[in-house]
Amino acid sequence: QYLKEKGFTTLTMPEFQAYMNEELEVPAKSVLITFDDGFKDNYINAYPVLKKHNFNATIFMITGNIDRNTPDYNPAEVQYLSVTDINESIDVFSYYGHTDKFHKQDQNGKSYLVTKKYEDVKDDIQSGFKIIGNSDAFAYPYGEYNKSTLKILKELDTDIAFTIKDGMASPSDSRLEIPRRGIYPGITLDIFEKMITYE
Repeated sequence: QYLKEKGFTTLTMPEFQAYMNEELEVPAKSVLITFDDGFKDNYINAYPVLKKHNFNATIFMITGNIDRNTPDYNPAEVQYLSVTDINESIDVFSYYGHTDKFHKQDQNGKSYLVTKKYEDVKDDIQSGFKIIGNSDAFAYPYGEYNKSTLKILKELDTDIAFTIKDGMASPSDSRLEIPRRGIYPGITLDIFEKMITYE
């Protein structure tokens, strides 16, 4: 509601990519809204509000967690988007990679992307891309990556990848290390207002 009232424009991923390539000028009040993992509440709660305001958003989907059934929504449970949910929300959401089955941490709390064998990581990311249908964009699980991860994404022709490092995105950023502003439950509207207006 705040973004709508203040005249913000939401960018699609292709528009954001064009902006990062300096091929497209975007309004000063532009945002790329992203959700990680693909939880069912993205469809239940966020989708109607985004649609009402004619906004769009991106979901970085853990493809291995896509629900083949469509169970009733239960906010007390961890539920993921179903195939039906995805198909019914593509007028608002676009979907990009967030691994297939490697969105996990080892016994030391480190992401599989930085602890598993190179080929295994590549195979998993590629499997996710195949299910999504493109390899254009990716978000690192837990924000963790290393030189090998970057090399894999380059080999898979991934154009841009998103971290959880705080910051505003600009064309000067490394294409595979784009910062984001994390919006979490404890963030008030006052804090949110500051987060989208300061560098």
